[in-house]
Amino acid sequence: MHRLKFKSDEFQRMLTHMMKHDRKIPYVDETTDDYGLWLVKDDGIYVMSPSAERDKDGDGVHVIYAKGYDNEQPDIWDKTYAVSRDDFAEFIPLAKKQVQRMMESCELEIGLSETQLEIVA
Repeated sequence: MHRLKFKSDEFQRMLTHMMKHDRKIPYVDETTDDYGLWLVKDDGIYVMSPSAERDKDGDGVHVIYAKGYDNEQPDIWDKTYAVSRDDFAEFIPLAKKQVQRMMESCELEIGLSETQLEIVA
């Protein structure tokens, strides 16, 4: 199981945006009332607000990269490929208590394997 660790004061911004907008399920035209974030693997591995109304950050979308998985790493393709051979976006559900803890601690850990998903916040 791969352990993806996220730590950023920007979680407060991201979670506030998530709570104020409809939350979209990736790849389908559906929304959910559940709290959560998108876990994305493409040029790096990161989380982002799951709303159709994107949280803009300059010219791009506001994201928080997993520690060691930002797109500036020289071996990023190999590292992300070890997690998954395919690019993906996955809705990661969060309980209200997890959101509260993340607002205070600014930390999230996701355990990820082919068959399991573990969320620690």
